[in-house]
Parts: sequence; C-alpha cells; structure tokens
Amino acid sequence: MIRALLAALLAVVMTGCGPERIPPPSTPAPALATPGAAIPADLDVAVRLDLERIRSALGQAALARLREQAAASAGREPELSRMMADLLLASKTIWVALRPNANPAHIDNVVILSGHFADVDPRTYALTPRFGPAIDLGGGWRMYERQGVKERVEPARLYARGDELVVLASTAEIDSMERQLEQRAGDEHVEPADKGVVSFAARAPALARWVEDRSVTVARMLDKGRSVSGFASLEAAGLEAEVELGFEQEEHAQAVGEALGELARSIRGLGSVAESISKGLSVEVVGRSVVLRLRLSSEVLASAIAAEEPK
Repeated sequence: MIRALLAALLAVVMTGCGPERIPPPSTPAPALATPGAAIPADLDVAVRLDLERIRSALGQAALARLREQAAASAGREPELSRMMADLLLASKTIWVALRPNANPAHIDNVVILSGHFADVDPRTYALTPRFGPAIDLGGGWRMYERQGVKERVEPARLYARGDELVVLASTAEIDSMERQLEQRAGDEHVEPADKGVVSFAARAPALARWVEDRSVTVARMLDKGRSVSGFASLEAAGLEAEVELGFEQEEHAQAVGEALGELARSIRGLGSVAESISKGLSVEVVGRSVVLRLRLSSEVLASAIAAEEPK
C-alpha cells in the first residue's frame, strides 16, 4: 500500500504566481470548506499526512531519506522527481486520494497539498509535456493543463489557490475534479479526519479487492464492510491509533469483532514485547461498527521498534 501511495504522491506538480496576464473567469470561482473537500466522489481511498508533525517526530534526516526514496521511484521522469522533492519541502499537509489498482502506474489519483508554494512554478520544470499557461478561475484560483500526458498516474491538470493550496488530478479524474471543484457538486466522498500524524478513510469493498492478493482473511473481513477509517498520533508519551470498520449489518460487525478479539488475545503468547502491545490493544463492537484501539507507551513503542524486551 505504501508503494502505491508513493506512486500517487509522485504524480504531483506545483504552481506559483507569474507576471503573465491571465484571462478573467467566465464561471463562479471554486470554493472549498476544507482541502479534503476537493476529493472526488469516485476515488475509494484517501490518506492525509501531517508533514509538520512527521518532521518533528522523525527529524530532518529521516525526512531527507523519505524525500530521496520518493524522488528515486519517479522513474522515467527526472523533472517530476525534482518537482516532487520541492513540493514535499514546501508542504505542511498532504492528502492523497486514489482508486486502488494492482499496477501502481495505473492508479487514478488526486493529490492535495497545503503549504507555502510561492517559490515553486510548474512551468519552470521541463516536463514532457509541459504545463500550459494559467487560466484564472476567480477567487484566487488558477488552473494549468498538460495536454497529451502518456503516463496515467501523472498529473494532467493542476488547480492552485493563491500560494497556499494545490490540487492535482491525473487524466481519468479531470471530469470528476470539474464536478467537485469547479461545479461545486459537493458529492459524498471519502475524507480522512483532521487528526493525528496520519489519518485515512476508504470504502471497504474497494480496499478488500486491493489487499486480497496479500491477505485473503483481511480481504474477506473488509468485503463484508461498508467503510474503513482511522488515525495514528505519535507524541512524546507514545503512540495512539484507532481503526473503525463500518458494516451494513450488525451480525457482520459482531462476527468480525469476535475474530479480531481472538487474534488480539493470541498475540499475548508471542513474548513479553507482544504481550505489552496486546495490553494496549482493544476491540469493541458498537452497533454496526468495530473499533480497534492501540495505545503504546514510548517505552513499549521503542522496544517494539528495536525488537527488544522492555525493561
């Protein structure tokens, strides 16, 4: 999943203000209540990353390694790699929404970036094809197009609001973006909560199809579900994480809750580190939902990462 998300992240480009004259808008300007509201209704999985907190938690060295790995995976488009590195450095928060596909190169996606992007201009990158001139949509919004993009995962359209927000769409998502952003359709969509260093939201059946090659058991659980959402927070005191699975029927929630509870209990026999982790893990069935919670102290978390016994 991480590789696929990185593939979607690498499909991003950025914009800046230039001295060019931009034609005036002919339709009402786009409007967003939240950045996540730009996620189109047809995408099934969305992940939000709080890069400011990640920088604070991991440090600059770890973030630099992540940047290098992300840039290296861009493959045949070096300028896209360079642009991605610039965007990551300038971003505070990133949302990645996608339609799962076994082939990362075929993942339809929308990427939303919040930060300070005044020093990044997409027209300065020698992409093939390059971005065309900006079109003024009003309300501080601009739109850029790339005609004839060959790689499905790459950005074909870029929206920018001032220098603080960017929305990018791959080719298959252009119509959906027009509906969600320009036409203000407000369709129901997956949107991660604004909580933790990472949060996510997904439609369970689509996620089930994505993971069935890796885990048939997990896929079967998800296939009976309706939605999956969660978050993880990393603070000085330790780790807090929560995942909620929503089902159409209470009996499905009950069955999955019992199976997950049994799995949690079985962890306790795998050693004292696993037992310490299992003590912080709880499974609760609430109506048609199953909620998994994990709370680990900084000591237990450090021991788990190092694969050592806690003292």
